[in-house]
Amino acid sequence: MRILHIWDIGGDSYLLAKYQKKIGHKTEVIKREGYNPYGIVEFYGGKEQKTILSVGEFYLNVLLKSRNFDIIHIHCIYKLVPFLRKFYPKKKIILHYHGSDCRMTPPQKRLKAEKMSNIVLLSTPDLKKYVPDGKYVPNPIDTEHFKQKTPKSTKAFTILVRENKLETIKNFLSKNNYDVEFDVVNADQSPIRYANMPNLFSQYGTYIDLKFSFDGKIIPAMSNTGRQALAQGLTVLNYELKLIDEFPSQFEPTNVVSVIEKIYAEL
Repeated sequence: MRILHIWDIGGDSYLLAKYQKKIGHKTEVIKREGYNPYGIVEFYGGKEQKTILSVGEFYLNVLLKSRNFDIIHIHCIYKLVPFLRKFYPKKKIILHYHGSDCRMTPPQKRLKAEKMSNIVLLSTPDLKKYVPDGKYVPNPIDTEHFKQKTPKSTKAFTILVRENKLETIKNFLSKNNYDVEFDVVNADQSPIRYANMPNLFSQYGTYIDLKFSFDGKIIPAMSNTGRQALAQGLTVLNYELKLIDEFPSQFEPTNVVSVIEKIYAEL
């Protein structure tokens, strides 16, 4: 099959494309320049659309690029679905939500895109609350990059990014009478290169994986970073304040790609 992934969240598209190529598919990822503070595009050998300066030009580029692909796998940008469906009424178009794209978007704004998609995929189970007809597919974790190791330290740490503020995390732990000392890495101020993430993990034994929405509520889902930590042998403190130390096989890239392969075939 010829598969075009449009946009990327946390490396998911590039990782899917990497493993889809391994089983013989022609795959490509397209995204606008920027939106790549962690160097994920370079890590997977991808290319950004450096000549595209506006949203309109990006849409036009996507439209032309889509002519040569059987499967159009759109990540997050739901507004692209009606646009592409108008020109390609028979193509297989998949809409894949990754979190705030549907948590923070009213259903009436998403509804047209969802109806025009062949299927809607969800990256975490909690998103079923927002898209009941969506199908949950685990996010793949690059177990070739995040390899199982014995931690050199027992120290805990967390990463601050976007809505995850230190005060919010401390208040949540205090409210639930959970006492833990931890280091803080502020990725908003100093983005961590994806290539260097294993080196960061190797300095600790526990990752505090607490994610919050814009209104300060805890998100009942493990992050990609949490699963990456698990894959490398760390213990993870999750949203239920439970310590997890086993990496679930469902997040192995080969298993995720196998699930998506069946979905594509059913379309």
